[in-house]
Amino acid sequence: NNVLINAWGNNQGEPDIPSEIEISFSNPSWNILLGGGEGKDFNLPQILFNSFKAERVRIGEAWDKEEALKGDIYIGNLNINENNIELLMIETRGRILNDSQNSLLKAKNARMVAYGWINGNGANLYESSIGEEGNPLRLDVDYLIQVDACYWPHNGDYDTLTKNKVYLKAIGQDTTYNGNIHLGKVTAGTFSLEAEGSILDDEYRSPCWNNGYRFGEEEDIQNTDNWYEGISKVGADNIYLIANEDIGSSSGVEDIEKSYLDISWWGYADNNNRLEIISNNDDIYIDLVNGNGYLSNIVKINASNGGLAVIGYLGNADENGNITQDDLYYAGMSFNEDADLILFSRGDLEINQALTTNRNLKLFSADNVIINSTISNNNRSSTIEIIADYRSDYLGVGGDNQGMIYTKGDGQKIISQNNNSLLVLKAASGINLKDYNNAETTISVKNLNAYNKSSGDIIIENDGDLNITEYENNGYGIKNDGSNGKVNVKVNSFLCLNADIISDSVSLTSSGDILDDNNQDTFISAENIILTSTSGNIGGINEDGDSFEEIASPMIDIKLGDGNLTATAENGNVYIYVEEDNVEYNTGKYNLNCHDPSDDGVYQIVFANGSGAITINQELNLSDEAVFVSKEDISINYPVVSEAGALDFSACGNLNINANISLNADHHYEEDNPPDKKLEPPELELLADIDGDGEGSLNIGAVAISTPEGGEIDLGGHDININGSASIDAKKPGNNSNPYGSSNIDIEYLVSKPNIFLGDRGSSDLTISQSEFDTLKADSIAIGDEDREINITVGTLTVNSNNTDFLLLHTKGKIVNNDNNSLLRADALGLSFAQGIGTSTSPLQTQVSNLQATNTISGDIYITNTGNLTLTSVVNSVQGGKVNITVHSNLIVENLNAQGDVSLTSDGDIDVSGAINASGQTVTLDAGGDVIDTTDSNSYLWADSLIITNAQNIGDPEENQKLDTRLRCLQIDNAKGDIYIKETNEALQLKDIKTTGGIIDITVPGNLTLLSNYTVQTQGVDKSIILQAGGDITQRQGSSIITNNGDITLEAEGDVKLTLLKATLEDTPSSDSGDVYVTSTDADGSILDNDGGDAPGDYDIIARNATLTASNVSDELDLLLWINDTTPPIFDEGSVTFSHTSGTWSNDNTIDASWGAATDPEVEGEQTSGVAGYYYLWDNSDTASLDDSNAGFIDSLSLTSGPLADSNDHYFHIAAVDNAGNISDTYDFGPFFIDTTPPVITAARTPEPNLNGWNNEAVTATYTAEDILSGLDANSP
Repeated sequence: NNVLINAWGNNQGEPDIPSEIEISFSNPSWNILLGGGEGKDFNLPQILFNSFKAERVRIGEAWDKEEALKGDIYIGNLNINENNIELLMIETRGRILNDSQNSLLKAKNARMVAYGWINGNGANLYESSIGEEGNPLRLDVDYLIQVDACYWPHNGDYDTLTKNKVYLKAIGQDTTYNGNIHLGKVTAGTFSLEAEGSILDDEYRSPCWNNGYRFGEEEDIQNTDNWYEGISKVGADNIYLIANEDIGSSSGVEDIEKSYLDISWWGYADNNNRLEIISNNDDIYIDLVNGNGYLSNIVKINASNGGLAVIGYLGNADENGNITQDDLYYAGMSFNEDADLILFSRGDLEINQALTTNRNLKLFSADNVIINSTISNNNRSSTIEIIADYRSDYLGVGGDNQGMIYTKGDGQKIISQNNNSLLVLKAASGINLKDYNNAETTISVKNLNAYNKSSGDIIIENDGDLNITEYENNGYGIKNDGSNGKVNVKVNSFLCLNADIISDSVSLTSSGDILDDNNQDTFISAENIILTSTSGNIGGINEDGDSFEEIASPMIDIKLGDGNLTATAENGNVYIYVEEDNVEYNTGKYNLNCHDPSDDGVYQIVFANGSGAITINQELNLSDEAVFVSKEDISINYPVVSEAGALDFSACGNLNINANISLNADHHYEEDNPPDKKLEPPELELLADIDGDGEGSLNIGAVAISTPEGGEIDLGGHDININGSASIDAKKPGNNSNPYGSSNIDIEYLVSKPNIFLGDRGSSDLTISQSEFDTLKADSIAIGDEDREINITVGTLTVNSNNTDFLLLHTKGKIVNNDNNSLLRADALGLSFAQGIGTSTSPLQTQVSNLQATNTISGDIYITNTGNLTLTSVVNSVQGGKVNITVHSNLIVENLNAQGDVSLTSDGDIDVSGAINASGQTVTLDAGGDVIDTTDSNSYLWADSLIITNAQNIGDPEENQKLDTRLRCLQIDNAKGDIYIKETNEALQLKDIKTTGGIIDITVPGNLTLLSNYTVQTQGVDKSIILQAGGDITQRQGSSIITNNGDITLEAEGDVKLTLLKATLEDTPSSDSGDVYVTSTDADGSILDNDGGDAPGDYDIIARNATLTASNVSDELDLLLWINDTTPPIFDEGSVTFSHTSGTWSNDNTIDASWGAATDPEVEGEQTSGVAGYYYLWDNSDTASLDDSNAGFIDSLSLTSGPLADSNDHYFHIAAVDNAGNISDTYDFGPFFIDTTPPVITAARTPEPNLNGWNNEAVTATYTAEDILSGLDANSP
């Protein structure tokens, strides 16, 4: 324990020669044990190594035949203190093995050499030389700078070369280096290393050149002197590396680094050799520094799921150390498809077998990348990056502008991405993935980024949709910097440009659409550009855009040099966007075509200059529908003739028309749910100031602008200036000869106009005078823009019916009169506004025959019209918005809808020939004539309340001509004739329903209620009132139904509740009065009294006759009917009985009387009025004659008198009375004696008492009694 063997001494030796302790053995055949343990020929215990102090300790010898150790070296548990021993070197021609399953060699740095010869004989080998299969040598070593299991003869005779197997395991549990190990030089037949941590590169040159002192020099890959030994690398026929963590390492740069694990693999498939490198949980970074350049199916390199595998191939080196840039061939290597993969080749990188990954794939070559088989990626968000002429600063190669990407494949898909991942291509001398060497191959990717640096072309043919996109913000999608370079891209589906394409020449061909990314910073920049779509659009437009830029954003953006642009959509539209100061447009430079093989084209060309003006300085003949849009002015200085059905010139600035424009086709098509086509009339749009900044005018000189019959011409601008000699003719079809529709001129796109004035009586931001209006000829003329807040003021304007049949005014503002003399004359008028039409104090003054009117956001509709008027459609969708229309003649309503009250006033008839809908609101009809309903049963006047005033007749007795309503409440005032109402709602409430001369007939499917204190009344003599209900009919208190001697009929399927039915204007009925018929058809229906009282004279029915039919008729109903009854009722005198006996005294001063019922017999077989009740009287007279003036009335058969005074002359008188007022004879009963006063008794005594009140002798008492009325009872004492 106290021994120190110190070779370092005082550090005064040669600094380049390491201090060393070398242990050799006198018997070269001994088996040696290092560390603790027994049973071997010689044991070097731990205590011995504790005594050593040297830069390296060498045990045994393998190379020198004379000194070589032939026995095996066993490792027990050996711990080398790195402060005392930097490097442990173990050598033998036998084996290095574990002593036990728990053996462990711990050292900072170690070197192992073992050939695995049996008895030292190179012709007789063990199965392995270091470790054993199933029992690998257990290590806790930081740097394993050399492992040598190959014997290399001194004389270079490779026929005597022996290679053996090495099995190692880096232990991670309870160890110093946690299972991590750095590898230096390895030479073996088979090398297997399992690490519980990482397997890393030592980043140094081979240790052989300086006797293995320390680690030698750092790798310098660009110094090829003795390069063969200049990199410490893992070399073997079979290599198996398995780590839980990284294999090799990287700082994150894409270049190869010296920290990559260097592999020299000598294996071949014919020899059944294998290369397997697996990281269970992390990444792989390896260099194939020399040896086999084929990554075939005998190679397995698996990074963990989500990890990264990088394989670099640096080329071969000859025996003199000179490197050759041999190629790397991918031929079906096995790798984890769920890990990223990078392949790098110092020479060509050639893909000869299918390569499939689910993660990112990068193929880098310092020279060419040759793709001969399918590369596929199955992940939606991954990238395939292929780079030729890749510059490696580490290797000092590439970047010399000589690498290209091409294929030698045979007509197959060489790259396939059935997802949305990205393909990135970079080369220096060309990219040809179509027909290089007549290969006729294609790729199939979704997203592409490509760049070529120096020379050659970019030629790509893609199967499926393709997006051209940026990669890592590189500023382009496809770029060819080569001189006179071309970009040719062909796809058999749609092609989308999400990034710039830059080249001298660009040709894009698509079987589908060629689309833009909606970003105006994305351009095709070239001297010459050819765009071809065989079955789709080239570009597009954003019809919902709010600005020039937004609308143009989907167009194909072009930066064209001095060459030409040809864009052909064989079955679609062409949308081209440029940014130039001024474009002199002609079809030579801009050859834009959209051809429809059917000759029934629905397609158009659109050309926009987003920076400057467009000028037509030579005659322009167009065969396709075309749209020209300019950010500034458009000037048409030469005639424009279009043989197509649509043409559009739209300028943000001025549109100056100084030459004729002729549109010759009599129709065009619009796509309507393609492939269906919608036939439309020819259309010409001439618009200025389309951006609405108030800087653009439409200026039309003395020119002719025309379309065929039935055409449409749209005009617009901040100002519209039309020369009086101009002719703007959309040609009204003669005798409806044009089958495609009527002609129209639309003055629209007035985006900067707050006000428009029509006519000659005022001025505004834009005034369209009578003379300018007279230059317009079309079936219809539209002025305004329903999307803009523009107010229109009307002066005096007459629309000549010979020029125009229909005038439409429409904005998002309002329309008002200029003054009291304003008048708008037209045959037919359409009004569509958002903030009101006319005002309550100044209704819009019109003289039209047909009117359409719509208001949407705020305000009301007030219109006064001269002459007959038909309301084709009137809609006020404003919550609470009113409609008030006055007509000085007859009014026909075909459709009216309002969210507020409606008032229609007519000096003549009001014909409800369609629906009026003001649900929840009040509709008022004031008619000087009749209110007529000519609708069918499915059209209603729909409101909360309907008020009709001053009408003659309302509805008609024919079922389909009654006024159909759907109301809550109905009121009719001052009608002159008949009233026929057919209500369709489930319940209807009536207020006053009054006519001076007609029938009232109201039908309701549910309950009908006459509200309190309202009257249904006709004053027409003998005119009837008929009320029918599918539910109850209810009169509330104070309500009445009255006729002038006409009949009243109430028919209900429910109950009938009455307050007053009066079939006469008089207070009592007569023989001239009407009859009352009340019927409840329900099996349980009732006719009830609903007036809440029973006072005399409070009748429920006053009529000549009343017929009440119901299951239950209330006996509380009070009827006043006309009956001819003069016969008094008969009273039975003998039926009267009293509680007292006449002529007999009684001290009970109340008398009970009862009698039998009187009768009112028929007269000549006719029923009389019946007994109403009885008159009665208590007095002191023995006779009386009773009537309602002197008697009480009772309708029962008994009564009790009130308290009667003491007397002997009380009499009771009674007579019967019938409902006609006839009174029977009066019958007298009495007298009745009443004495409630008791008799008086008086007492006396004799003798009188003395002064003290005492008597002293017998006293005699005497009594006397007296009663002044009834007297004393005979039995009294």
